[in-house]
Amino acid sequence: MDEKELWIGLADVIPMPNNQTLPANKGACVTVLLGASSATDFCDGIKAELLLYDYYVIGIEEVEKFSARKTKYILSDRLLAVAHETNVAGK
Repeated sequence: MDEKELWIGLADVIPMPNNQTLPANKGACVTVLLGASSATDFCDGIKAELLLYDYYVIGIEEVEKFSARKTKYILSDRLLAVAHETNVAGK
């Protein structure tokens, strides 16, 4: 089995009919993090996780390893904390 690394991307989501977190027919773009062995594994895992929270994933963009993102951009303290929590939880 391939070793997992932390990946990051931007998911376009819309809520399922029973999900009341967003106005009807309104979507959102959300930053998503997940441990994965490849970009494909990451996208498949994100889609599965967001379905658990009653969101349809319309698309996922800007997918890359979190370590690569850290070398290109200055990341917020909050994002770095969430990344740490994600690594600790093994997700």
